[in-house]
Amino acid sequence: MLDPTERLLVECVRTDDTDVDLRVRLIDACRAAEWHRLVDQAAFHGVIGYAQEALSSLEEHVPGEVLNTLRQVRIAQIARIAMANRDVAIITSELTRLGIENILFKGPVLDEVVYQRDNMRSFGDLDYFVRKEDIARAIDAFTALGYSLVEDKADIFTGKGKIKNQVHLAKEGSLPIDLHWKLINLPTHESSIAVDYDEIWRSAKMVEVGGTTIKTLSPEDTLIFQCVHMTAHHDSNRLIWFKDVEQVVRRYGPGMDWDNFARRVSRYHLKTFVYYALILTSEVCGLSEVPNATLANLKPKYLTARFFEQLARRNNILEMQQLKRKPVLELWRIMRDDSGKRYVAILRRALPKVDWYLEYYPVLPKIRHSELYYFIYPVLIALRLLKQPAKFD
Repeated sequence: MLDPTERLLVECVRTDDTDVDLRVRLIDACRAAEWHRLVDQAAFHGVIGYAQEALSSLEEHVPGEVLNTLRQVRIAQIARIAMANRDVAIITSELTRLGIENILFKGPVLDEVVYQRDNMRSFGDLDYFVRKEDIARAIDAFTALGYSLVEDKADIFTGKGKIKNQVHLAKEGSLPIDLHWKLINLPTHESSIAVDYDEIWRSAKMVEVGGTTIKTLSPEDTLIFQCVHMTAHHDSNRLIWFKDVEQVVRRYGPGMDWDNFARRVSRYHLKTFVYYALILTSEVCGLSEVPNATLANLKPKYLTARFFEQLARRNNILEMQQLKRKPVLELWRIMRDDSGKRYVAILRRALPKVDWYLEYYPVLPKIRHSELYYFIYPVLIALRLLKQPAKFD
């Protein structure tokens, strides 16, 4: 069950809905809310704008200091959006001048292009996607603009860099930059998905953000990415991830080719993540625009998914107490579209990581970045112990 404060925030984010009983539910939720927690909770869930607008219409039910704090945080949020628009104009101009094709996604694109109301989507960085062969030139371009790498540049294309698929840059007085060469940053799922990045580049669209024309993801890829971002990157733990999915569907749904969307999700092997993002968002935000045929096409048929659904109903997916969410998340983290990959995921959760093996058994061959070690290392260790039993002093 959601606590009263979380319940109030859920009602606040549903203010794009036309439900005539919404005001009554908001007033009812206000009566039980723990006001000393509301601002922190709204900030954690990324819904300051929705909380401020919804509660401002209920002044007689909300303490004045709470409304004032929400208003001040909202002003700071709007100032950060203005800073982002300035940075986007400068960065886009420089990357274009150098001939570096780039895609801006998430934050400012969601706020200005996707969300139905301006300045409602808070964000703390800018996300750029470039082709992998352009990553070094892009880093040099950002460096020329005054940004500094957070990581050691020498580590970017080492094993660590390959796993992360992105680098971080910072500059005083500007928003941090996340520079990606892959959109789906899931090291434990790397072999389970098959994203066609050439298709993503071909489908990209031109839009305007803060007066600057930029390239961003197509509507279908935007929805796919936000679904994965919610369920796989962040375990569905903040209201803003639900709101992102809802707003993408409300903005693009009427003109979307849902059959093409479902085919693309299937080809990318992302049906599990996308289906549950859409289902959970419909429950939290009242989303109903996704065609039933699309949901039926995406719905996982394997038994693990049924267990997950039962647990998710008993332990609300938004519960902030990690102890209550743990059984749901443990099951979630082994779910994959492909049955073979699910078995490998179970092994990943059950057996030690490759670094543990190599630290305690340095004679083992280094089978890094491969799932084979889950099968080979235990066998090699068993054979070694049979030949030379361990001695304990």
